[in-house]
Amino acid sequence: MNHLVDFRGGLFFIAGFMTLSSLDTEPAIKSPLKSRAIESDAMHRLAFIVITVLLAILAIAFAVATVKYLGGSLDAATAWASYAFTGLAALWFFFLLADAWFGSWIRLDGLQRTHFILLGLAMLGLSIVQA
Repeated sequence: MNHLVDFRGGLFFIAGFMTLSSLDTEPAIKSPLKSRAIESDAMHRLAFIVITVLLAILAIAFAVATVKYLGGSLDAATAWASYAFTGLAALWFFFLLADAWFGSWIRLDGLQRTHFILLGLAMLGLSIVQA
């Protein structure tokens, strides 16, 4: 929901991430990683839209799992929740790959730690649902 309410803010953050603007913050860090920067506004917009759509699909899967659970269909609820947690783990793993590509550990280490934690929580959720 936040991505839709503050689309411009999210897009601004994605653009800053993909252009490695954190390396330009004083004191600037001269790094060969800057060659990985993606300056295309269209790519920033595409990345943010894809992330938003994927999160919406996962939210729907979690909602379906909840409805199935409340309706007494435990097997269906477990299946839907498993799909949702697996998708969420895959998304956070992809975010960690992006963190590595764009050098998040240099100045955005808090963001990278957050992605590790979210991946762990998704995996924990999957193991609980599967238990």
